[in-house]
Amino acid sequence: MILKNNKKIQNKIMWGEWEKILNYFSIDSGCIVIDVGACVGDMTIAAAKRAKKVISIEPEPKNVNLLQENVKKNNLNNVYVIESVAWCSQKKLQLYINKFDRGGHSVVIKDPNRKKIEVQADTLDNIIDRFGLKKIDLLKINVEGAEVEVFQGMKKSLPLVENIIVDTHSLVEGNTLEKVRQILKENGFVCKIEINSKDSDNIGILAERGGR
Repeated sequence: MILKNNKKIQNKIMWGEWEKILNYFSIDSGCIVIDVGACVGDMTIAAAKRAKKVISIEPEPKNVNLLQENVKKNNLNNVYVIESVAWCSQKKLQLYINKFDRGGHSVVIKDPNRKKIEVQADTLDNIIDRFGLKKIDLLKINVEGAEVEVFQGMKKSLPLVENIIVDTHSLVEGNTLEKVRQILKENGFVCKIEINSKDSDNIGILAERGGR
């Protein structure tokens, strides 16, 4: 799969414009997509209309219910919803709830003013292994600051991934952008495009595996 026309879209699309973003990936009915931090399914739905299978991972129970409803409303039978945090190990975590933004819940932004709930976490290595996947055409990650931990939990399965869309976030100790760039580079990915978020200073990266 090739990231198409990458020079033309720099600064012309924003994070969250999934139909536009997906237009620049050659996703077809044979492709496998994983949506990590699926929220209510905007990217999942857009991808499932093109791909063979979408594994959609979301930890917050209300979001999961809405995600499942949206899948049903769109008559999609190729979406597999996993209620979990993607993390570097299998354990219980505290998810801090953003009452103003259902996509802003986080296990690493530990705001004492936020309500928190206990959620199950698992690694992408475990999840991908359970599905028996041999190749992942597109991996999207939007996990509110836990990007590095997600990558730490997929050391075995990252070589199966061809293309990545990942949103980086600002934390107390700094933005995850440089760490994500380094992880991608060390694992053979080329960062083709960086796009801005609609409503924050987060930077989204579109990357493809080099040398294939």
